Amino acid sequence: HHNKPVMFRCTCGKEIKMKPSVLQIHLKNGVFPCKICSNNTSYGQIAFECYQTYNKLGFESEKILPELPNRRVDFINWDNGMWVEIQGKQHTDKNSRGHEQACEQDLEKRTFNKKNNKYNLIEIDMKISSWEYFKKQINKEIQLPNISDEDEKEILELIRLSSNLPLDKMKKMYIEEKVPLTYVAKKFGVSYNILRRMFHKNNIKLRTESYNKQSKLDKENIIQLYVKEQMSTSKIGGIYNVSRSTIRRVLKNNNVEMRCGKFVKLP
Repeated sequence: HHNKPVMFRCTCGKEIKMKPSVLQIHLKNGVFPCKICSNNTSYGQIAFECYQTYNKLGFESEKILPELPNRRVDFINWDNGMWVEIQGKQHTDKNSRGHEQACEQDLEKRTFNKKNNKYNLIEIDMKISSWEYFKKQINKEIQLPNISDEDEKEILELIRLSSNLPLDKMKKMYIEEKVPLTYVAKKFGVSYNILRRMFHKNNIKLRTESYNKQSKLDKENIIQLYVKEQMSTSKIGGIYNVSRSTIRRVLKNNNVEMRCGKFVKLP
């Protein structure tokens, strides 16, 4: 019941002063409010990233649609066109900072989505930054998998991991030891997207990694799986033990046009 601010220290070394009661609320949601480890990313975005990672939904975060180059989207699945926007308090509370600009961007995205049948926009209301509220919103959305009690335990653990990652060790592996980002993520048990966002928010420059495995891949079989079998790049990547980006690059290098609905091999 102590109601005076106390100094707490994150596993990364960052100190923060707050009331224990406030800290309890954060910990209940599975995060420590560290300015370094939280990456300045909203709770809704962190929760959805961990939720979609757990369910293997194939979303990529903070991407720009080719047809909408002036706006960055929260989450996009390139294979099925499903597009998710996490709507924080600034989108619903007119007294929030940046509310007017957020509403303008929302209107532009909704208008674009209505005119473009390649994408399917889903807006998740996250005006309350809590796990209970997030779970409620997800379970109301019929296009997304529900969160069961068992799922909840696993996803909250992913959230805890994503907010307490040893940034210095991961940075050393990536920068000094030249370990690919995918392997760093695997070693520390976190998704590639979570780690990429963490590096980006902490001004750690991401290098363009070369994929030497491309030369060893069965390009004809990949094309057949992609075009004739209609298999996703993620599934093909799983077969060959490479990332979906590598498969996309192989297809593009062999003149296979990437599609949202269907993929057409160019003459």
